Amino acid sequence: MPQPFQNTILSWYSQNKRDLPWRKTTDLYRIMVSEVMLQQTQVDRVIDYYERWLKRFPNAAALAKASNAEVLRYWSGLGYNRRALFLKRAAEELVNKEKESHLPRTIEELQELSGIGPYAARAIAAFSWDAGVTATDTNIRRIFSRYYFKGAGSITSINNKIESETPTHGRVWNNALMDFGSLICTAKNPKCHECQFRKTCSAFEAGKTGRYTRIAPPQSKFEGSKRQYRGAILRILLKKPMTKKTLTAALIKELGDREFIEEVIGDMVGEELIKKEESNYRLT
Repeated sequence: MPQPFQNTILSWYSQNKRDLPWRKTTDLYRIMVSEVMLQQTQVDRVIDYYERWLKRFPNAAALAKASNAEVLRYWSGLGYNRRALFLKRAAEELVNKEKESHLPRTIEELQELSGIGPYAARAIAAFSWDAGVTATDTNIRRIFSRYYFKGAGSITSINNKIESETPTHGRVWNNALMDFGSLICTAKNPKCHECQFRKTCSAFEAGKTGRYTRIAPPQSKFEGSKRQYRGAILRILLKKPMTKKTLTAALIKELGDREFIEEVIGDMVGEELIKKEESNYRLT
């Protein structure tokens, strides 16, 4: 029998669900694309990329055949560009598994795909197969850590609470929690005056609605970071190959500093994001 917490969340969701393109499919590949894109990227930014990506790479076979350079062009602007190459490798692995008539059927088998960790595997299982699991992201753990504020002092105890509430069918449940965390129980300035849980929320009762247990440290600043340099290098090389001297000059003009350039170029070559051919650097 559903718990009161489940009933309240699902009732709220029935009236407030977001219309997102990846919620209109249960296709394993398309769900996988959305989950990889949504890692560390805001939903509003992902929508256009997701739709454009699927027009060019509508299935795993189309992505598997593409060059790294083309994949990175369609990914450009989403950041954390290694995700794009992991996604291509995962598509290649899906194609090979399909030929062997052995597509992933369990969360453990999903985790064997390149770039698919425990969280993404659980999310894909919930949204593609309707598996009875909770894909515990920052939003979901924040909701539970506030609701059970008095009795949930550790991440382990919060996880236990989440598992105890998880229903058999996970698709609607996970969507409901994610929407509630994005729209109501937000990290900053939660909308407690609109919340269905005001009378039962431990954090609200304690007057500490801004408190919650973090699962990860806050993301580091982008300005002046290696991530900024990596993004700039890919954006520049998307236009044309360049010598190291020309590439360095372009980076200094854009970013105004030589810091990280040598190291970042070396890292990106090692990760096969870019390669050197004769005197020029280009996308792989």
